[in-house]
Amino acid sequence: MVQPAVVVIDVATGACITECTWSWKAMGIAEGKEMEPVPTQDWDPPPREVPLVTFRPVIADLGPAIKERRPVKLTAAMTF
Repeated sequence: MVQPAVVVIDVATGACITECTWSWKAMGIAEGKEMEPVPTQDWDPPPREVPLVTFRPVIADLGPAIKERRPVKLTAAMTF
């Protein structure tokens, strides 16, 4: 399975900005459990449970997240 991921590198230092790094595996879900429902984030109303494999970063939030050195917001790319 191809896994989407976000890795942000500080061009000044070459270091990874870990606060902005994201992947399904970084969400703490065990291998083989990708289809189990996990809760969406509170800002993504209405909060619901969706399979982990549907989560994607909100591209419009990527710039602000990098500037603020915080995790990018996530949303479900599709619902069932």
